[in-house]
Amino acid sequence: MSKHFIACVILFIVAFSFQSLSFAQNDQAPVKDSTSKTDTEPIAGVTIPAGTKFTIIISTQLATNRNVEGSTFSASLDADLKVDTVVVSPKGSQVIGKIVESKSGKGIGEAKLSIQVTEITINKQLTPVVTDLIVVKGGHRRDAEAEISAGTVKEVTLKQALIIN
Repeated sequence: MSKHFIACVILFIVAFSFQSLSFAQNDQAPVKDSTSKTDTEPIAGVTIPAGTKFTIIISTQLATNRNVEGSTFSASLDADLKVDTVVVSPKGSQVIGKIVESKSGKGIGEAKLSIQVTEITINKQLTPVVTDLIVVKGGHRRDAEAEISAGTVKEVTLKQALIIN
């Protein structure tokens, strides 16, 4: 066989391979992730009913000797917040809350720390919510304090339905 014939065969095989690869790439339809809608398109027309439960992770330590009534705290969602199959707020979304009551024991009763979630990230912006209180009690001693450690996971219940327009 001649060198020219072998070169032509090799050239034909290489050209055919590239052409097949090109057709294979063009024939493939892009795979769409069903969860990608929540990342790019805003959620609308969804109601999160009262009584819906979700869990948060408290970002910093909260304690009656450190936090006063009215101050805020930061947390994040421990899991996706869903209504049916729609992810309204993904895991890790920012959550803001406030200290509703901060009372040390001081020998006259029990130390008590009451907190409430006031905002949750929906459609990439903080949205007001109304939730039940989370109450942590301490002892009755004079130096008793109530506290929640950073990293604590707490279950939260919506007190009022949240309508997302």
